[in-house]
Amino acid sequence: SILGVLSHANASTPMVATRPTVMRSPSPLQGIQRSRSILRMAPRKQTAEVPVFLMMPLDTLDPTTGKLKESSAELLPGAAALGAEGIMVDVWWGLCEQEPGIYNFDGYVDLLKQCRSLGLKVQAVMSFHACGGNIGDSVNIPIPQWVLDLEFTVPELFYRDQRGDPSREYISLSCDHLARFPGKRWAEDEEAEDSLRT
Repeated sequence: SILGVLSHANASTPMVATRPTVMRSPSPLQGIQRSRSILRMAPRKQTAEVPVFLMMPLDTLDPTTGKLKESSAELLPGAAALGAEGIMVDVWWGLCEQEPGIYNFDGYVDLLKQCRSLGLKVQAVMSFHACGGNIGDSVNIPIPQWVLDLEFTVPELFYRDQRGDPSREYISLSCDHLARFPGKRWAEDEEAEDSLRT
């Protein structure tokens, strides 16, 4: 029987100690290269192509300096070589408007220029919420501090639980109808909105 053959083989085969295999997580570039080799081996079907956009890391920009990280820029040539249509990247409010009304998109502009040179399109996601900041998170990009400072003067700015504790990860949807940020006046906002409608 098969069991008999297996038991005989096990009895006659000396046991050899082997070292355990250590599984290592591939780097993003290794992952792209592996996906590329799989796509080459896969049988091609006569179907319409689906454009693929690769998601960039949450910390594509350095959270401290706002500049494009070198490790993020190194992913772009691999995405182009893979045949991706482009990339998707979060544009964090907490990085772009650290002072009210003062915007800094330098890191994202650098990213866009590099993508254009490689023929990659960009899907920019306007991210007005916080990123990370919880236990185990490696990235922490809060919403702007000047917004968090309004917690007590504009309590309706944040969602609150049944105890009244605010959620500092995003602002309430009611802010669409509130002119509470520094430098904003409701009359001017109404005039701007009317001009857009006409």
